[in-house]
Amino acid sequence: MQLPTRRRVLAVLAVAGATIAAIAPATPAIAAPPAADATASALLDAFATHQIVALGQVHDLRQEDDFILDLLRHPRFAATVDSIVVEFGNARFQSRVDRYIAGRHVARSALQHAWRDTVGSAPGDHDGAARFYLAVRHLNRTLPRTDRIRMRLGDPAFDWSKLRRASQVFRAGGRRDAVFASTAEREARAGRHVLLLSGFGHFLRSAPGGRQTGNALERLERGARGRVWTVLPYGGVPKQQDDFERRFITPLPSVAIQPLTGELGHLPANRFLARPLIPSRGVALRDLADALISFGPCARLRFAKLSRAPFRDRAYLRELDRRNRILSGQPFVMPALPSPSAPYCPGSA
Repeated sequence: MQLPTRRRVLAVLAVAGATIAAIAPATPAIAAPPAADATASALLDAFATHQIVALGQVHDLRQEDDFILDLLRHPRFAATVDSIVVEFGNARFQSRVDRYIAGRHVARSALQHAWRDTVGSAPGDHDGAARFYLAVRHLNRTLPRTDRIRMRLGDPAFDWSKLRRASQVFRAGGRRDAVFASTAEREARAGRHVLLLSGFGHFLRSAPGGRQTGNALERLERGARGRVWTVLPYGGVPKQQDDFERRFITPLPSVAIQPLTGELGHLPANRFLARPLIPSRGVALRDLADALISFGPCARLRFAKLSRAPFRDRAYLRELDRRNRILSGQPFVMPALPSPSAPYCPGSA
């Protein structure tokens, strides 16, 4: 199966001569692109060799949220990517989101259920989700109808209004990876180039012969290890491992992507991942993913802006309280939201 002819030609022309491991230097007559633009270009290059590219997310990291928006605005994005599958969207509202990203009017009060009512996130209105939906809508306005970007919601189609027992949510939560993977698979089987956006834990590989986790990546790569090009995000390291940051993160531009090969790829995964996240012992970084994306050292990382608007919505607060009493037996308490200027890494200045 192939991309539509016009887009395939555009994609081939755009990536000709590029490689995954390196970014070609600019000619002397053209200024070097900003770090985000160069990193986005390197990520898009991966579609020259892989139909599916998975960008793992560190939740609520401002720099990564900003980079994803920069990626959508990259001049090669629409010629390279056909479909985006996102974790931050309840599939029950797919038709509503389809109308919105096609440019039709959808009231914010109706649209926001797509990201507010996911099974896999804590209550709250993360502005990053709303900004992303809007960015896809804006991008599609610039494209012919036949070339518009598809956005598929990868969280289970769960109806919170029918919640009566905690077990209903637990069952839906147990299906999250399967639903996400099947959504991505349908897009790929239609011949589309697919970008996956989800928490990075859903995209970690197991070492060959190691314990299987059943996450979304494993499901997509059954019988075809390496089918998906995966990008692991850097979101900080424990203090005792800060030599990793000095060697592999601090010397790089503010946004950078590097292949997990050579010395970096051979490092033990626990150099910056917590042990519960590592599928098995003795795993190196190269076993988990194909590349590492970083947004600077811990001292520069900041929280995304988290909105308090949902908690001023009395009807929504009553609904959150109902859900919380069913799930935990306790009333809902508004979470403390970090300041956007707060350091993302504990202990960072």
